[in-house]
Amino acid sequence: IWTMKKNKIPAPRQTGEIFEEYAADFYAERGYAILFHSFQYKQYEIDLIVKKGDTVVFVEVKARNAKHQTDPLDRIDNKKMMNIFRCSEGFKQFLRQKHIATDELHFRYDGIGILYDDEKNVLQIDWEKDYYRPARHIYDWWEDGY
Repeated sequence: IWTMKKNKIPAPRQTGEIFEEYAADFYAERGYAILFHSFQYKQYEIDLIVKKGDTVVFVEVKARNAKHQTDPLDRIDNKKMMNIFRCSEGFKQFLRQKHIATDELHFRYDGIGILYDDEKNVLQIDWEKDYYRPARHIYDWWEDGY
């Protein structure tokens, strides 16, 4: 059960922000430029958008207290993946509106799973490159005017 401390933001959001920032540092240490934190398109959101060379990476960050003994990445279900895809398409539209060609860019969908202790110390980070690859029929469905 999450609790609220007096005059503080709710613990789940605060925890999410802490570990999204940790993930951003993780990518930056590996030479990625951080383009956006919490990019929003319509009602959808992507935790991080990073870039290295000609590859743009959409990152979903999931953190979990280690006492739960479950993989944080298991919390990324098909519905969440579809929402990430929809948001990424909105990001590509954003780039085209800024006259940035997207046909020469490569796009990847990563998952970052973080296990932490009660003091929010990171115990383990699981970096899953290409965690999610939208199926071809999703692209066709999107182009048909979703």
